[in-house]
Amino acid sequence: MIRHALVVIAMLCLTGCINLYKRVDSGPDGEPMAFNGIRDHLATGPLHVMQIHGMGDHSGPNDCGKSSQNIKLQLAIADRLGYRHDMGYGASDPGNVTIGGTVAGTYSVRRYSDPKGEGNDLYFSCVTWGETGRIIKQGMLELNDKFLEENENERHRAPINRAAKRFVNRSFSDPLIYQGPMGAYIRRVVWDGIEGSIRLHVHQQADASLASMEVQTLQAKALAFMGEVQVAIISDSLGSRIVFDVVCSVGGGDCQGGPHLEMLPPQRASRNQADATAGIDAMLAGRLAGSVRSVYMLANQLPLLELAYLEPPAEGTSLEHLIGTTDRCYRPLLGPYPEAARIGAAGRTEEKIQMVAFTDANDALSYHLSDAYKSRCSSAYVMSNGAADDVATEGARLERKVELSVEFINVTFPNAIPRWLFVYSSLGKAHSGGFKGNRRAVGYLVDGSHR
Repeated sequence: MIRHALVVIAMLCLTGCINLYKRVDSGPDGEPMAFNGIRDHLATGPLHVMQIHGMGDHSGPNDCGKSSQNIKLQLAIADRLGYRHDMGYGASDPGNVTIGGTVAGTYSVRRYSDPKGEGNDLYFSCVTWGETGRIIKQGMLELNDKFLEENENERHRAPINRAAKRFVNRSFSDPLIYQGPMGAYIRRVVWDGIEGSIRLHVHQQADASLASMEVQTLQAKALAFMGEVQVAIISDSLGSRIVFDVVCSVGGGDCQGGPHLEMLPPQRASRNQADATAGIDAMLAGRLAGSVRSVYMLANQLPLLELAYLEPPAEGTSLEHLIGTTDRCYRPLLGPYPEAARIGAAGRTEEKIQMVAFTDANDALSYHLSDAYKSRCSSAYVMSNGAADDVATEGARLERKVELSVEFINVTFPNAIPRWLFVYSSLGKAHSGGFKGNRRAVGYLVDGSHR
């Protein structure tokens, strides 16, 4: 009997039982590194928080709808701040991103304000491309609504193996979809969701409807909104990589030495309209990149996804030497865009972006950002064509080099599920969704390292 009990306990520990490891990266002084939270950013001006989902099952109503995890996270953040939801702001149901007649993603917006009238406004945009992944995975892998296989093997699978296989079907398949040609489609869905969110914010603050606005008016109002707010990003797992790729590819710039990834052309009625929209998109993406203060990554695969962009070593160079000495960041991060150097008072006051990587040690699809990765990807530069108030002689082209830096901070803590006499960290709960119901995570998001 005792032997059986010990075996059961050992098996539970293998799956994550009783693992409450937590840690914040240390600085040069050996103390935990400091990082800002949403409250810090609100102290200096209005803040626009963008939520971008990643891998897994993210259907529209379940991801950006009023009962979704993302909205519940917004409410938890607002509650900790002492803010209240402005009920008349935003639509009751998410808007759709439609491509070729298919609802490929959704988006929604909300605003929260200080009932005392003392704090700055907090805006949220939620963007999902989950319908795209769901259609592909269930169709190509022949899965049911629970992401289990529709063949005879499924019912003969051991329960623990069924759970692991379902996790692969539901989540790990998404990076494979994104890294292939369908990545261009997903990037278009995400950008259309971002653009749609900004349009909704403009609509809420304008006297006229979006349909009645001329392109120039919409452009001016959208850029004005993005010029007034700072930006923070809360990204789920693969969503971090996607939003970096989207903003770089739309906004231009050198992409930190990496290639501009292809995007599906916009679904527009005419070439003139497409050209006009492309111009607005580029300016919005540049303004967005230049306004980002913090990125809170709820699980990330940045080191893993770099593997897809490795190139063979040059002739005469060993693979070991290439891997051991590389100083290249193989995919760009936020920062190196021409427009980033042209932001007004609401933009960065110091040329540094904080990227805070939340990780549960039991997450099978999350990666610690090593010192080597930080060194390779922590700096970049932009070449500005001159700010609007620069003065130059006719025909002259102004350029100035602006150094940008990215500060990475690993924050590791568990998304443990309470159980009778013990706690348990499941594969699904350990991933990004678990952070959204985690009071410690909400504390870090709101108050940063001061929680």
